[in-house]
Amino acid sequence: MKFATTLLIAIVLIELVVAGLYFRHQTQTTVPLLPHERLADPSIMPQLEELANAAQDGSADDWSRLGEGLLGKGFYAHAELAFREALRQDPERFDALFGVAFCLDRTGRIQESSVAYGRVVQGAAEAPEQQAMQVYALYAMGRNALRLEDGQQANRLFKQNADYPAAEYQQAKLLLRSGDAEKALPLIRKNLAKIPYSLGFHFLDHRAQQELGNERAAFMAQSMVERSAYLVSLNFSTNYVAPLNDQTGIDTQVANLAEALEEKDWAKAEAICREVNATIDDAPVFVAKPVWDAMLQIGLHDQRPQDVLTLVEELESEGRVDAITLEAAGDAHLLLKNLEPAIERWQRALKLRPSVSLHQKLADHLPDQENFHHSKIAFLRGLEHYRRNRLRSAIPEFERAIELDSNSTMAWYYLGEMYFHLDQSEKAAEAYEQCLRVAPEFQRAADKLAYLNGE
Repeated sequence: MKFATTLLIAIVLIELVVAGLYFRHQTQTTVPLLPHERLADPSIMPQLEELANAAQDGSADDWSRLGEGLLGKGFYAHAELAFREALRQDPERFDALFGVAFCLDRTGRIQESSVAYGRVVQGAAEAPEQQAMQVYALYAMGRNALRLEDGQQANRLFKQNADYPAAEYQQAKLLLRSGDAEKALPLIRKNLAKIPYSLGFHFLDHRAQQELGNERAAFMAQSMVERSAYLVSLNFSTNYVAPLNDQTGIDTQVANLAEALEEKDWAKAEAICREVNATIDDAPVFVAKPVWDAMLQIGLHDQRPQDVLTLVEELESEGRVDAITLEAAGDAHLLLKNLEPAIERWQRALKLRPSVSLHQKLADHLPDQENFHHSKIAFLRGLEHYRRNRLRSAIPEFERAIELDSNSTMAWYYLGEMYFHLDQSEKAAEAYEQCLRVAPEFQRAADKLAYLNGE
């Protein structure tokens, strides 16, 4: 009896110890909080759940990965909690510091986010990506000051971020707003020396020259606005969020699919498409757009026109009609030797997005419009050279476009533009005059001609 009592007491004590250890573990364990959402891409939530399971008893690395996964899909409040747990375990963790600041920023807690960004700026950055985060953080603090309508503080912060184009753009813009174009110009010129085809800085240059009364310089700046296409990113979030977004969902497969298509590994590309389709099931069509586009391309390559038309019909029934589906349908009809519907689809696609391939197909099958379409092909190729700043290479293409269609307003205009930017004034003036002969109301050509004539 005494032995039984002793044994019972021992069992109770063991159970109390185990219960105490369990309770202690539970109180020290942070449970990941996931959103209760039904997403268009059904593969996202299971992947986030995997990250959460790894984090629950995991390290700061695991919690930070969970935070990044949540942030990449826009779940900022949930991501903040994950990053905070990563910081609890490792207070100096750089990516978590930045993650918390970004989440505070995105959920409208401006002053709190500036304090958090300040911790990032003051941190000991070692790796290049950490140094980039410090640049972003300082810029975000300047933007926050703008949001709080504190222009002086914003200017001070942007000034501290010297050599970051977005910060210097904001600084120059603030100077222009305060009527100090003279101080803005050196910043503008400095960045145009590094980024000669920056749309934003040429626009600021135009404003500055106008404020200073330099009309001809302002006109040249405006001409460079028309020519420039490079956009200085004024919001670092794309650089930060895009890679995180690619870590979950269909996006994880899109890069592999693009690589397979580039290598023309059609079997691998189709296998990826089938795998994605099995995962997304009846998700809305926009979610899997890159996959559907690839399937159209694969079907045409494999000479399966009926499969292509079936897929196009399905996509159109769900509301997707674009140049890609229309051109693919036209190509499929051609494989089936149905020329009339092929031409009709190509012509519709051309209205949505002009391209060399569409004009070439129509030139091949519409003999009476052959010169017109070949003129458009030459024009588009000229534009491609122009956008890449190959002005001399663009000239023969625009000349070819004019040779095939002497009434091509835009070919005459862009031929003038090439000569204008090459400082060949007489040839530029002649091209603008021809443009105005075809289209007397073409104001841009008239303005350039007036400038060349010193008016």
